[in-house]
Amino acid sequence: MTEKFKALKEKGWQEFSYNDHPKCPHCAENFDITQNDAWYLFDENEVHEVDCPSCGQMFRVVSSTTWRFSTDEQGDDDD
Repeated sequence: MTEKFKALKEKGWQEFSYNDHPKCPHCAENFDITQNDAWYLFDENEVHEVDCPSCGQMFRVVSSTTWRFSTDEQGDDDD
């Protein structure tokens, strides 16, 4: 079993912040949302607990959403 939060302590918090995929703070393996059928992680601004399939330890994942809006595709109609 991996030491609790070993990777987080060794690599620093920057390695584990604002990534495209959650990264286990115990073993530093990426947590594949698709492979682990963890779609619930896409809830807006929520804290979730997951079990790492690589090392078996539990860790928290904080998810957040950024919305972006575009109005650049407009019709040429004069209506």
